[in-house]
Amino acid sequence: MKFKKSAVLLAAVAALGTGSVWAAAVPVDSPYYEYLKSLHDAGYITAVPEEGATYSRMELAQLAVEAEGKAQSKPMPVGLADRLYAIESYVAPEIDEIRGTATTQQAAPVTETEPMLRNSADTYRPAVPIEVPENTRQSVKADNPAAMRTSANVPVDSVYYAYLEKLSGMGYIESLPTGAKPYSRMQFAEWTIEAEKLAADREMPPYLADQLHAIEAYVAPEVAVLRGETVQDTLKLREVTAALAVNSGTTGAYRYNGPHAHWQPFGMNNNGYRYGDGANGIVSASIAGNIGHETAIAVRPRFSYDKDQQFKAGLEEGYIKTRTGVMAWELGKEAMVWGQGATGSLLLGNNMKPLTTIQAHLVKPHKIGGFFRFLGEADFHLFYGQLEGDRSDSAKALGRKDYDHVGLFGLRADFTPTDYFTFGLSRVSMLGGDGKGLSRSDWGHWLTGTNADSTESDRWNDIAGFDFRLRFPGVQWYGEVYGEDQGGFMPTKRAYRLGVYIPRLTHDGSWDMTIEGAQTTPVWYTHWTYQNGWTYSDNIIGDAMGGNSRKYYIGVKHYLPKEAYIGFYVMHMDMDRTATYHPVVNEAAFMGQKKISDDVVLNGTLGYAQVKHGNYDDDTDNNLFAIGSLQWRY
Repeated sequence: MKFKKSAVLLAAVAALGTGSVWAAAVPVDSPYYEYLKSLHDAGYITAVPEEGATYSRMELAQLAVEAEGKAQSKPMPVGLADRLYAIESYVAPEIDEIRGTATTQQAAPVTETEPMLRNSADTYRPAVPIEVPENTRQSVKADNPAAMRTSANVPVDSVYYAYLEKLSGMGYIESLPTGAKPYSRMQFAEWTIEAEKLAADREMPPYLADQLHAIEAYVAPEVAVLRGETVQDTLKLREVTAALAVNSGTTGAYRYNGPHAHWQPFGMNNNGYRYGDGANGIVSASIAGNIGHETAIAVRPRFSYDKDQQFKAGLEEGYIKTRTGVMAWELGKEAMVWGQGATGSLLLGNNMKPLTTIQAHLVKPHKIGGFFRFLGEADFHLFYGQLEGDRSDSAKALGRKDYDHVGLFGLRADFTPTDYFTFGLSRVSMLGGDGKGLSRSDWGHWLTGTNADSTESDRWNDIAGFDFRLRFPGVQWYGEVYGEDQGGFMPTKRAYRLGVYIPRLTHDGSWDMTIEGAQTTPVWYTHWTYQNGWTYSDNIIGDAMGGNSRKYYIGVKHYLPKEAYIGFYVMHMDMDRTATYHPVVNEAAFMGQKKISDDVVLNGTLGYAQVKHGNYDDDTDNNLFAIGSLQWRY
């Protein structure tokens, strides 16, 4: 059916004397026209919305009823369902009249700036609920064999982690994700179905429904498998990202006074990538999927150009993954984050470039039985890799000593006793190296945490401790406590991180805020045997603020429909505080995201950083940074 402007005008004139609800027209700039187009494109209404045409409220109601009818036999994604709910709320009296259940409620007055109707919780309330298919309402059982299928991982820098955190903060995910990332695509699919189930019984704000819909689309094959369908998530191109960055500052990168590494404003937690001075062009792709029932592969090539490093091409990530029973096995290079921080991890994060490792971990968390059942669900991770083969030469150039091919060995156990508390225990050791192998007794001392009394006999450098997240309605507290050395089994010389995430600054959660502080001690990221420090390939393995530093951060975001958001953050760092001229960094930026078509997302950041004493002198540098990127999803 196609409606004409003239018909709407005639109906409005005729209604002047009758009081019919046909009298009110929907303003031409109303968002409901865009919602109609989405419903039409998905096949839930047959009418083709005309460009620039206006509909009456009754015509809008007729289209809503048509979409409801088709939703009974054709499952509707939550994002679309929420848009239909918004239309229903807007024309609820007209829907009642169509169904013969008209009430004495009068049509709401219409203005050019009329917003969508909201309930007291500031979320969109459906006038007529849509029946969600039973396979969506059913939760995924912990013993569902399909949930044990091997799947590739979601890269730790993916936007879907932010969406997951938002869904968790808003109460649409009851289970609490742990602090060991990356998560698998299958885990994301489980959380997606969990959120869909809760969204079927609770109204979800449109911006959040669109975020959930984006995750649904991203892990659609895994969601289908969990619902009992026979689907193979084949190896394919997932994303392509093209970015243009401009980095304008006095110094491209600054050197730490202790660890043999560099840091850069706006370049932290960037998988080891450092921007050159001036313009930077970057193109990357993500290819992932299964090549068999229980084998997954993922590769992320990256190509970049800047005047400092010229053209560079490399494999940012690349690994193969399989499983035996409940254990998953991975071989290759992949970014990992162990911790809960919003601005980094004290222990292990993606500030460094991904390290080639062999990993073993549970396919998914499992419930503990017996005496330790009070610990709830448990997960376990182990990895081993080797650091650079030129550490001794780079240390020698600075008058230091280090060893080539030093091992990096990590152990982590996560426990989730309740749906509002999770914690992880981690220990990562830098050990061995060419000419520095461990004997049987050395391994015994490592196991018990017995420290050596000289640099010649010391064969490892440990960081160990715990991190946690505590979730309450409307607020989440998180933190990290790690020690740079050990006294027996207990970490000493501790560093701390404490943060709070407030997912609802407004009733609908469209505004949120994160506040975080962190502190390290003078010995952090340094060692008397491995004198390059806690580093890999010129980057600190943990938090980029370095040792003997303090960091304070505040970030605010405002979310809009269609995965759009705007936000800003401010961050202050006092680095290497015992130095006479120690670096002081004041960094601030605005950022935003907008979906410009169904499969193309635009991102941007514009920031300024003031760096005092960056080179341990009396100078102050002013750094301007801007980046814009387009991401194509497939």
